[in-house]
Amino acid sequence: ILRHLEGLSGDAREALGIASLVGRQADDGLLGQITGWPQQRIDGALDELVRRHVLEETPAGGLQFLHDKIREVGEESLPAAQAGRSHLAIARAIQVADPAPSPARKARLAHHFARGGEAAEARHLAWEAAPELMRLYAHGEAQKLLRLSLSLSVAPTNQCVKERLLLEEKAALIAIANV
Repeated sequence: ILRHLEGLSGDAREALGIASLVGRQADDGLLGQITGWPQQRIDGALDELVRRHVLEETPAGGLQFLHDKIREVGEESLPAAQAGRSHLAIARAIQVADPAPSPARKARLAHHFARGGEAAEARHLAWEAAPELMRLYAHGEAQKLLRLSLSLSVAPTNQCVKERLLLEEKAALIAIANV
């Protein structure tokens, strides 16, 4: 995969790294908000990624990574500081675009805020989304969010205790479901 990505222009390489943090789908609007690039520059970088078989067009007309391994390599190619800044920019752009996010979107925001170093915001979103996801029977996602919220807690508090109990309750529900 690294050999396949050799020779990408600087713009295409940067677009690859940022798009890989966003997820499987490449969003040119989000890419523009994060980079501040004009649309022509974004289009050039994305066109190059399509020509090089990194991204492909979806039936709906969007772009997605040809393979998840390419996305993973793209994510790993970003220096840690740039990845953190990009995660934070992604989270802020998503919040502006969707001020009343769904539980799944809150989970995505929590991930980006956590990776961007905004522990308090990530913890709040994870804590808020987990019970909503449990009501939707997305217990695995809820458990991940509760673990994230606990990992971001700085001191034991009543909130931490409550989260721990919910996590244990969630584990019990999973155990019951697997019987």
